[in-house]
Amino acid sequence: SSLREARFLYWELTGSDLLARAPFDRVDVVLDGSDFSCNTQADRVRQSILTGDWETAGQVSKQLLEKGYFAPAYVRTCRKYGLCEPSG
Repeated sequence: SSLREARFLYWELTGSDLLARAPFDRVDVVLDGSDFSCNTQADRVRQSILTGDWETAGQVSKQLLEKGYFAPAYVRTCRKYGLCEPSG
């Protein structure tokens, strides 16, 4: 989870994928969607944004919001990338 978060933050700051650089270039952080915890699903949204899979990012984001998941860091990402509507 920490590596996935670092990967996303690095990508936001630099525009390049941390896992494309040594020593991380051999690390696999694939999320298959079988873990349905909200934190893992939020990671899945961020990794989908990073890889340009906007369809998955939108679908998973919608599911999280319907479940009532509003962790501040996730909501920031959700709003920044237009995946949720800002509240009133």
